[in-house]
Amino acid sequence: MPPPRRLWPRRQPGRPRAAVIEAVDAAAGEPPAPLVPSPPLPPRERREFDFSDIDQLLDRTDQAIRRAQNVLEERSKCTIPAE
Repeated sequence: MPPPRRLWPRRQPGRPRAAVIEAVDAAAGEPPAPLVPSPPLPPRERREFDFSDIDQLLDRTDQAIRRAQNVLEERSKCTIPAE
């Protein structure tokens, strides 16, 4: 049985405390920062990705794996004659 796990230095056991989020004080006169819009995506990233080539490669890979499993299964059934 492995020894018990040790805590990191200055780390308390249990779930970490919730993060403290400071609210913006509207009375202080500081308006919240405006949200910056995301830059537009280039045309190449905007179109939907075509997975047909990947699907064909995965099908071929599955076939190769099945063939290899069948060959190994057949070879394991064969007995080597004792000399």
